This record gives sequence, structure tokens and C-alpha cells, in this order.
Amino acid sequence: MKNVKKLLLSVFALSALMLSACSGSEAASSSQPASSSSQPAQTTSQAGDSSSEAEVSSSEEVSSSEEASSSQAQDVVINVTVDDAPAAAHKVWGHAWNSAGAADWFEATVSGTSISFNLGHEDTYEGYLIVELKDGETAHPTKATSETPSNWDEVVLRQTANVTNFSQTSVNWTTFAVSVSLDATFESHFSGRTIALNSWIDESTPGAKDGASKISIVSGGKALLLTGADAYEVIVLKSGHTSYTSWDDDVEVEGAKKYTLPATSIKVYYVNSTVTPANDSETIVTETAAIKFVVNNDVGDGNAVYVAGNFNGWAVNSDWRLEYNTTTHKWEGEFDITKGDIQYKFVKAEYTTPTTKKWEKDLSTTSKNHEYTVADDATLDAVTVDFQS
Repeated sequence: MKNVKKLLLSVFALSALMLSACSGSEAASSSQPASSSSQPAQTTSQAGDSSSEAEVSSSEEVSSSEEASSSQAQDVVINVTVDDAPAAAHKVWGHAWNSAGAADWFEATVSGTSISFNLGHEDTYEGYLIVELKDGETAHPTKATSETPSNWDEVVLRQTANVTNFSQTSVNWTTFAVSVSLDATFESHFSGRTIALNSWIDESTPGAKDGASKISIVSGGKALLLTGADAYEVIVLKSGHTSYTSWDDDVEVEGAKKYTLPATSIKVYYVNSTVTPANDSETIVTETAAIKFVVNNDVGDGNAVYVAGNFNGWAVNSDWRLEYNTTTHKWEGEFDITKGDIQYKFVKAEYTTPTTKKWEKDLSTTSKNHEYTVADDATLDAVTVDFQS
């Protein structure tokens, strides 16, 4: 019995030992996944750090891209072709501006008729034009404003039309240069005076908006004419005036109007020259004075008094009609007459359309006409005219 008990105790002890061993093994096995489970958490944290770094890198790339894009958007480059290539030796500039008054100059690169210049990082300009400078000139006109600089004509050979569409690919010159030579008589008479060319496009010309005009000072024997102009004339500025601001303030003498533009040159003569201009590349400058004619006659209802002479080709028309002054009860008319010796007569004819003309009878002068030398503005003595019946 005692042995049986010992055997049973040994079996129980062995069983307990085996159960304890199994329990320890399960506990060890159970703790293993927890440790394994901690690994992914650590891996996830590293992935989170990596993602954050990627986001920072991506943000920097976007920021860099935006800066580059912004820089490119403001970098305005003008690339256009012109209708005639600038001379190889001439400097070319671009001039840009906006309505707020900002304006600046940009040196251009030229290749034949292709012209380009870079406005830099400025995208507020609203328009531009291009200028080609004269021989030997390198600096753009001195005043970079929306107003015409005072030395524009001195340095600019020609300019293009204003451009407001920055994607435009071609532009034409609005002016062209001609050589201007002065006859000795003209040069002597107007010694030291400033000479200019005035050219214009008539308002009625197709495509001309409100007309257009260009006054260009003769400098270095050259001046500009407006491309496509209908006419031009030579003008002489008042003594001491070296630039043009307004017609009434600056212009003293107006030359004969010419209705065909010269190709490359103009020869200018004075009124007393014995030379008769052969073509539209030669012109005569005349001086005028305001002469007022006064007639005492009562010419009857529906009639008027006209003046005709060698200064208007003896024409009788409304341009040379005197008007009745209800205060003085005289016929009066003031006209710009070329300086020099003139002959004239008065004519009675219908007011509206001078058809039936009654000329003044011959006078006792050598020419049988009124004779007068125009030197300055004057009012001629009132006369009572003996008209033909």
C-alpha cells in the first residue's frame, strides 16, 4: 500500500510538473505576438516621418514652381517684324508706357526686319512703340514720359505706330526720313531760323481717324514725313523758337502745300527765287501778311464785293469775298497775302454764287490795277469803286 501511495504521489508530481511546463510555454508563446505587434507600430511611425518629409519636399517644389511661373509671367518679351529693316549702323529702342504715367526705354536687338526687346519683370505696360535713331545717335530721347521729349526730332529717324496688343507680330513705321536742302536765297533770308516739315493725312482719307499730322524739325539735313500723308509743307518757326509746341505760338511762315510725297529728298526755295519747282521734291516757301481790304460801295441786295489779284490767280469765289459790316456800313475782308508786290481789283457779283461779275474799271496805274507792296499786316484805305456797268 505504501508503495502504491508513493507511486501515485510520483505520478501527481510529474503531472504537476508537466502542467507547469505547458503553462510556461503558452505564456511565452502568448507574449511573442505583443512584441511582434510593436514592430509595425514602429514601422508606421517611420513611414509617417517619411511621408511628412515628402510633403515638405513637395511643398518646396510647388513653391519653387510657382516662383518660376510667376517670374516667367512677368517677363514680357516683344518680338515683332517691321515693314522696312533699320540701317545696320542705327541704334533701335523700344518705348513702353501705361496710362498711370509710367514709361521706360529698352534697347532692342535687330536682325533684318525682326526686332525684339525685353520689358523685364514688368507686366503693367499698356503699349509700346519702336524708334530708329539717326546716324551717330546712341541714346534714346531724353524724357521717358508719355509726352514727346524735346529732343525727339533731333535723335529719332523714324518711329512705328503705337502698339497696345502685346501679342501682335508685326508693326509698320509711321514716318520716313527725307533729306532737306535749302537754296542759298532761302538760307540767307531765314539765317539762324528753325525749319520744319509739316505732313498730314486728311480726315476724309479712308482709314484716317480724325486725321493725323506730323511736324518734324529739320536737323542734320534730315526730317521726317508721315507715311501715307496726303500732303506736306515747309514751315519756318518764329525767331528764337527751336522746337514746336503749337501752331499759333511757334509758326511764322508756311510754305506752299505739296500733294505728292517726295521719295527721298526735298529742295526748298524762297519766294523771290527765280527757280520754278519742277516736281513735288522741290517747294517754295512764301511769307504772308494779313491785309484788310475795305470798300465803301452799296452794291445792292443779293450782291457782294470780291477781291481778285495776282495773289489768287484773279479768282472770284467765296474764299475771297468781303463781308458787309453793319456798324461801319462798309464791305471788309482780311486775307493772308504773300509778301511782295501785288496787283488787284474789286468785283461786284452775286453773294451766294458769283456768276454775273462786274469788274472794277481800269485805274490810272501802269498795270491798270491797284498796286501795293505787302510787307507787314495792314489795313488798306477804304475806297469807293467804279464798277463796270
